[in-house]
Amino acid sequence: MEVIAEWRTVDFAYPNRVVRDSAILTGDFVPNNVVVLDVDAYGEGKHQRIFVTTPRLKPGVPATLSELSIEESSVAPKLRPFPSWAWNEQGDCDNLISVFRTTTDQCGRLWVLDSGTVNVFAGAERVCPPKLVVFDLRSGGREGPEVVAKYTFPAAQREPTTLTINVVVDVRGSDPVSCRDAFAYVADVTEPALLVYDLRRNRSWRVLSNLLYPYPLHGSFNINGAEFDLMDGVFGMAVGPLSNGDRRLYFHSLASVRESWVSTRVLRNQTEYGDEPSPDLSKQFHVSEPRRTSQAAAEAIDTNGVLFFSLLSENALACWNTRLPYSHQNIHVVAKDDKTMQFGSGMKVVGRHVWMLSSRFQNVMVDRVRPEEVNYRVLVAPIADLVQGTSCHVPGADNVVDVDTGLPLFRPQPPSGFGSGLSSFGSSIAYGSTPPSYGAHPPTGVHGGLHGHPSGAGGAFGFSHLTPHPRPGVHGHVHGLGGSTQQPSSYHQQHHGSASGSGPSASGHSGPSASGHSGHSGFSATGSGDSIVFRDPVDGF
Repeated sequence: MEVIAEWRTVDFAYPNRVVRDSAILTGDFVPNNVVVLDVDAYGEGKHQRIFVTTPRLKPGVPATLSELSIEESSVAPKLRPFPSWAWNEQGDCDNLISVFRTTTDQCGRLWVLDSGTVNVFAGAERVCPPKLVVFDLRSGGREGPEVVAKYTFPAAQREPTTLTINVVVDVRGSDPVSCRDAFAYVADVTEPALLVYDLRRNRSWRVLSNLLYPYPLHGSFNINGAEFDLMDGVFGMAVGPLSNGDRRLYFHSLASVRESWVSTRVLRNQTEYGDEPSPDLSKQFHVSEPRRTSQAAAEAIDTNGVLFFSLLSENALACWNTRLPYSHQNIHVVAKDDKTMQFGSGMKVVGRHVWMLSSRFQNVMVDRVRPEEVNYRVLVAPIADLVQGTSCHVPGADNVVDVDTGLPLFRPQPPSGFGSGLSSFGSSIAYGSTPPSYGAHPPTGVHGGLHGHPSGAGGAFGFSHLTPHPRPGVHGHVHGLGGSTQQPSSYHQQHHGSASGSGPSASGHSGPSASGHSGHSGFSATGSGDSIVFRDPVDGF
């Protein structure tokens, strides 16, 4: 996985140095006490927004939710409190008190779970009740993004030691009606339970199950030599893709080596829940019989139902295709680094990439954080690269890239000039909103066309196999000149461009078109804002 941001200790974007120095003198800012725990992202390319959380585990954390920019620097980028400094001030329960994790949805909303509990490692003081705050990232102005919902969980649905540390969201579409019909599932890690929040009705309820509890035999941890006991219950959660009108919530306790799941249909039905769970309801929760090789922290799932999760004792990222049995042969380690991937405490699937926040949290637990070392990293990797050659690869699923032009996608039948090469290529070309135009000598096969083989008459196309969603209007410089290609070498180059021109567009000079520059054999999408992405089955692109 590529490291796109890293910190030894964290600093914030104070208005000026005088304000920063004053915060340090008063103890409002203690750099060594700031722990980066989760990462989230919204959008793509130069408009992409990256969020990180810094829960107030110890005194001296000036802001608990921030935004960062990797364009400025990937080394210790300063955190800009989100949505403002005022929102992060303590002492007012309308503000953000201590945020462990967030999640974004397809409606452009950032769901922020505020635990309301500070100084977890120094007495755990509940200063405000837990709440959800939902920001509309598509809005903005002088006052920041619009708050579309703010909900405080009632006292009857929490215990004195309740600690809400994770939230995932179940939204069935991106239209206005579907966006209102949204449910959030919140993990109470210390008094194991799920809190279910119904956005449309603005109400919540508590769900209990034995499978939400920690497993006593797996409450001891040994991570890179740091040993500690932690009996945390339900921790990692992910909402699977829609199937037959329903979804699954996958979850696991931190002190566990098993994965569990429950139909969201069960969770969304408030009438099923009283003071105690019924035996029939308990039967709706399921747990895997096979075990992982390690405890896991955060997890996330893609649109194909592939679950990604960190293996804590192995400094690794693993995957499981949820269409297959949960078994050793179907659980694959897809990335591992003993230096950069220690304790994956945050994880998201954003588009076609997996994001991870590694926090070396084991050192926080034993109070051995070393400020001279890099302790916190944001890592990113394309899903297609991670799952290649494993049962997590879903055949055909990563071949089509839909480009959102705001118009219906045009998917014509293969032209005769493409020959047999396209018949084996299947439906792995995503056109824009208008039919493509062909030159006088279209290539006779996809492989020939991409690489300028004689049969293709030099008919190469511009493309970038790493780009998850080619964006119009960006000068990408990814040309098809007689079969030669120039591909971005990193996530940063792919999304933000570089001096060498390895930008995100799957296009020639114009950005919106995917043009070959090989005389008559050019191939261009003529519609405004169109892009075409090819994947070559011969070379594995």
